Amino acid sequence: MKILARLGLCLSLSCLASCAGLPVLLELEQSERTQLLPACSVVFPRGPFRVVHTIEISLPLGKTTSLIGVSVGDSAKHTVRSLLISPEGVILFDATQAGGRIQVFRALPPLDEPEFAQRLFGDVGHIFFAPKDQPRQLGRLADQRRVCRFGQSGRLADVILGTGGDWTIRSYDARGRVTRELVAHPPVQRGFARHMELSVPGVAGYQMRFELLRVEDPNQE
Repeated sequence: MKILARLGLCLSLSCLASCAGLPVLLELEQSERTQLLPACSVVFPRGPFRVVHTIEISLPLGKTTSLIGVSVGDSAKHTVRSLLISPEGVILFDATQAGGRIQVFRALPPLDEPEFAQRLFGDVGHIFFAPKDQPRQLGRLADQRRVCRFGQSGRLADVILGTGGDWTIRSYDARGRVTRELVAHPPVQRGFARHMELSVPGVAGYQMRFELLRVEDPNQE
């Protein structure tokens, strides 16, 4: 539990990210632009889902901990219920987010800190929910990866498509600093990547590695 306490501290400092500025996007041909937006959209789940992952969390000073994560949601409605479970089967955290409102059903110390749920659902939303805004720019990075850039008011997100079926979802703050980055690798099962890494940069950053155990349609039971 001490390791989980350190996780809460790291989450509270997650905005201490390096300031590298937004990557420049190169122009695309019109035919590429037409195909790109649908390709960016499919990296996010569609409709209702229930998904189970093993999660390995790496903290500063080489500390690590392992959990089971269960997420039940609807990507179209931007609603989700998330549970964090210890390897022994103890539910450490259970909460929902719907309509921007978070309701916590269970939170054992140190996961009962007031801001923990908000930060957790920030990570969950980064993984499972497509940006609500229309794309403001479509282009290509210097390494030839294609990019859909979303966002308004200086807060942006890039969906970056790799050449081998992998993808990256990168969020920036108003100063162009990376606040979260998800890298997902094939194979893909029912729209969910088998392997993912979520990173928060900075002096107190952390990394979460996800391995897909099971994905289901909750309406088909």
